[in-house]
Amino acid sequence: MLILHAAGVEGNLVLWAEDSDLRDGPPGRQAAGEHPHCAGARLLAEAIGLPMGDNCYGRAIAWLPTLGDAPVPSSPMAGPMPSSRAKPRIRPWTVPTLRLGPEQAVAVLQTCHQRRVLKPGVAIGTDLAYWTHALELAQSMTARQQFLPRLSQRGGQIVATWIPVFIGEDAHRLAELSGLMPAPARALTESGVTDHPATAAQAVLQEFLTAHVDHLARAGTESDGLAQPEFDSAHDAWLWALGHINPVVLGDPAQIQQLRRQVAEWQRPLAITANSPYRLCLRLEEPPELGSSDETLAIRQDDWYLRYLLQPHHDQSLLLPAEAVWKNQVNSPAPDFNAAEFLLSSLAQAGSACPPITDSLKNRHPAGKPLDTGQAYGFLEKQAAELQQAGFGVLLPAWWTRQGAKTKPNIRARAKAPAMQGGSGLSMTSLIDLDIDIALGDDPISPEELQELAALKVPLVRFRGQWVEINAEDIQAAADFWRNRNQVTLRDAVQIGLSADQQAEADNVSLIADGWLKDLLERLQQKARIEIMDTPEEFAGELRQYQ
Repeated sequence: MLILHAAGVEGNLVLWAEDSDLRDGPPGRQAAGEHPHCAGARLLAEAIGLPMGDNCYGRAIAWLPTLGDAPVPSSPMAGPMPSSRAKPRIRPWTVPTLRLGPEQAVAVLQTCHQRRVLKPGVAIGTDLAYWTHALELAQSMTARQQFLPRLSQRGGQIVATWIPVFIGEDAHRLAELSGLMPAPARALTESGVTDHPATAAQAVLQEFLTAHVDHLARAGTESDGLAQPEFDSAHDAWLWALGHINPVVLGDPAQIQQLRRQVAEWQRPLAITANSPYRLCLRLEEPPELGSSDETLAIRQDDWYLRYLLQPHHDQSLLLPAEAVWKNQVNSPAPDFNAAEFLLSSLAQAGSACPPITDSLKNRHPAGKPLDTGQAYGFLEKQAAELQQAGFGVLLPAWWTRQGAKTKPNIRARAKAPAMQGGSGLSMTSLIDLDIDIALGDDPISPEELQELAALKVPLVRFRGQWVEINAEDIQAAADFWRNRNQVTLRDAVQIGLSADQQAEADNVSLIADGWLKDLLERLQQKARIEIMDTPEEFAGELRQYQ
């Protein structure tokens, strides 16, 4: 039984495997520091079923838990678990490896995706399974075009690469996936290295994602066989290299270095955000409740506040107020992180979607922005979604998040059918008394409150202690209906009941009738059940020619 393992090394995926058939180890192998249960590289290549060039085969140091003079098996399938209760120590073991390029790594990881067994006798270790999720993130970011072009130094050459941009939810996913990385996924070092791996999990993952997003972004481009033509400018040479497999940028070194500085300056605002362990979070705080004894009042309040916060990617339940930035009270795992620069840069970016934020930057130490009701409604209705899509955190009042704020006035008109008396005529123009009730949501509302709402002329009001979204036209239409329709003709009552009156439909008018008027409406609406009668035996009928 082979147990496949994988670790990220400088952006590459490096494979090795435990072999349960070698669990006793050949003589002398342990003394030489060789892993006693490790499969050979050729056997490993046969297991994954991909052709490998000679440059893929190698050796590496695996830093693994060890008891006595033997590494602890990763699972019972790889060998008997030690009975000792002593605490394992980390020790280096030499293992044969396969170093995969991005193209080979993508093929292997796609084959291993959501599988525990690659084929009979070949199991997938938890560390190899982990990298399938990392590839998912790389593929998702590539599909959503969450990457930017870059000029970077590689050895003695300048290369054009595509780099993933970790902002918003992608930064949160990077931090979350880094926290899930099993130790063996970063347990390999180059042969001859005497120190155990010290690279943080997030840095290892980010190197892998950078290499594989670059590969995926070039998918379908021209092959390496094409020679790079001569260009008059370094910019054209850079664009050519971005669209081909060969990333080397050829041209005048001075022009290339100048272009490299220009690209870095162009990407600086985004780099500040992408390299930050935090993201900007905006919390809309509603005005405080007023201690009014009259709960029927509709109140306009313009003292909303948009508060600025920092939200760590690794734990979004933590919120640091912007005041902490200006007091130098923000701790960061990144030693070169400048919290003030990040906050101002993020606010400038957010201001393109929310103009009041730009206005707050006139203050030396912005911590938030007061908003009136119109600005708060604009933030709730449109700007919050745009900011979330751009990667910013947004916290809204619970009543809006549950979509419980949108309320239209509902008119319930109760029509009492007049008594039918012998000898008295009743025509479509006969008048019928209406008893009208108007409600905002489920709460009844008086004519005075309705007029008060119409006079406020704002989209958000606090009505009886709760915030509701209203439309001035709806409120005015409801007021007009209350004022002008205490009596209607029988024809109007039928039209309202059948929703044939377009004005009534717009006003959310419902008609509640009784007596013969209720029966009439139900028959016209085909709600009343029509009984099918049997044809009498004595009935004799003959169809006419046109029938």
